Amino acid sequence: MPRRILTSLAILSLACAPARAQRYYPVSTPEGDFLRSLGFAEYSHAVANRINAETSIMVNEYMWNVVKNENRENAERRKEQRAAEAKAFKDRRDRIDNHPNARDVNDGSALNSVLHDLLDKSVSESAARYAKIPLDADVIRRIPFQRADKGETFSMGRLSLKGKGKRAVAFEDGRFARAIARYQRAVDDALELAMEEKMTESAIKDIEKAFDDLEDLFKRTPHVLDPRHQKLYVEGKEQLDKMRRSPGLFMRRDLQSVFREIDSYSGTTVDELVRFMQRHKLSFAPAETSVERELYPRLYRALVVHREATTGKRPN
Repeated sequence: MPRRILTSLAILSLACAPARAQRYYPVSTPEGDFLRSLGFAEYSHAVANRINAETSIMVNEYMWNVVKNENRENAERRKEQRAAEAKAFKDRRDRIDNHPNARDVNDGSALNSVLHDLLDKSVSESAARYAKIPLDADVIRRIPFQRADKGETFSMGRLSLKGKGKRAVAFEDGRFARAIARYQRAVDDALELAMEEKMTESAIKDIEKAFDDLEDLFKRTPHVLDPRHQKLYVEGKEQLDKMRRSPGLFMRRDLQSVFREIDSYSGTTVDELVRFMQRHKLSFAPAETSVERELYPRLYRALVVHREATTGKRPN
């Protein structure tokens, strides 16, 4: 082969060899690296926002379902509770109206239930008067009354110590005779003023002073304080506690007429008692003393007999 040709081939071979072996790499610069990292950060932030949004939606849906389920369960529980309360109320009303227990009688509920029936507008007044169910006039002075509109409780039996069975056994002791006489005199004076509608503050203070003296004597009497006579002490203290709240009621003008009528009351039938309570908007208050608890069962039976004679209604 001619030498010139060989030389040309050698030159061409050398020229082509670098071309086959050439590689291209991205150029790295600070500016490029910054832009690439910024783009990656924005992409990562977008991905994170999407994940957060999806998570928030799922959490909200979960919480909404939890609240919805809880509200439904609470509504069902409230419904069941209301139904149970309504049934309990209905059962209690049925018991009080038809077969009251001792507690229903003593707290006045059973008596007030019968009273409500007797005061119904459909009840004939002439039929009620004709029934003539007897009731001792003195009973009215032992009944604890309650003002239906104001909730005030009062009883002449709690205020006065005059009459058989009005005093706790402890006060039957002769050592209390003088103190009781002073107290009763103050009460009688106040009643006279009430009947004349001339009540004075000094009359009330006389009752309070006489009461304080009686209570002080009670607390200083060894016989009453003796642990062996605990029943005497408990009954005496119970009566004093009831008496303490009564004198202030004398200052009420709207109650003075009630006291005046009770003091002069001479009714002898259940109907007369019912009409008296109707006039003054009274109901039966809870029996709290032994005298009242002894009275209420008998009074309840008399009311029931009167209701049956007047309306024909009998307990179921």
